[in-house]
Amino acid sequence: MNRDLSNLLLRSLSGAVFVTMVVGSILAGPWARGAVFFFFAMVGLREADLMLSKQPGVLPRYTGGYLIGAGLYALWYASANQLADPLWWWLLVPPVVLLWGTDLFYLEKFSLTHFGATAGGWLYVVLPFGMIHNLAFVGGSYNYALLIGYFTLLWSNDTFAYLSGKWLGKHKLYEKVSPGKTIEGTLGGFVCCMAAAWLISLCSDTLTATQWMLAGGIVSLFATLGDLIESHMKRSVGVKDSGTLIPGHGGVLDRFDGMIASLPMLIFYLKFVLHL
Repeated sequence: MNRDLSNLLLRSLSGAVFVTMVVGSILAGPWARGAVFFFFAMVGLREADLMLSKQPGVLPRYTGGYLIGAGLYALWYASANQLADPLWWWLLVPPVVLLWGTDLFYLEKFSLTHFGATAGGWLYVVLPFGMIHNLAFVGGSYNYALLIGYFTLLWSNDTFAYLSGKWLGKHKLYEKVSPGKTIEGTLGGFVCCMAAAWLISLCSDTLTATQWMLAGGIVSLFATLGDLIESHMKRSVGVKDSGTLIPGHGGVLDRFDGMIASLPMLIFYLKFVLHL
């Protein structure tokens, strides 16, 4: 079998499994969604830490970082699903202080850098994955339509940005950071994301057509920014992919880079502009 065809089939199969996991967990309900995105969050945190550790003088605190990251995700999930009192957040204070305090035993020159890298993983990976559960409850009750709609916008933007760039791309968007990304591809992704938003509005009354279109614009713009941020991280440490979990696609961060930047902005729009 032709190698290019084999790679295409592998990429398509792994992509289908990935989409099935995401959509299936959303439709299955809060517990399945919580478990699947917990898995993605922890793998993504591992990928981020491994990339950060390639920087000279940076060594994230793996064990403590993962335990606190898992606790942060669990509390975020419980809070979004109204299963935890806000006071429970204080449970994170002792382990964070203790993790920082352990640097007194190492007395290393880069102790503050190590802790900053560890905390950066929580902010960059764990919090955006936790916000998935906030999106599920925008409006006060569980609504899978917003989640499905969001990922449809995100994947439409990614897929058609890739295809438009491959077929029509001539002018580089930001070559120093992402040599493969083009202006034509970015515009193609934006147009298709807006088209997807309009089609979603015909199937869901969760938002009006105008609101869905504005949501599509936000997702497209900030998904592109998230892609560039992750590309910059990878180039700064000399790696092609963040990981190898999804054959043909790379790691968790490669598949969710757009979500990391766009999801917080979408929730801001829904909460503070639309007051949902």
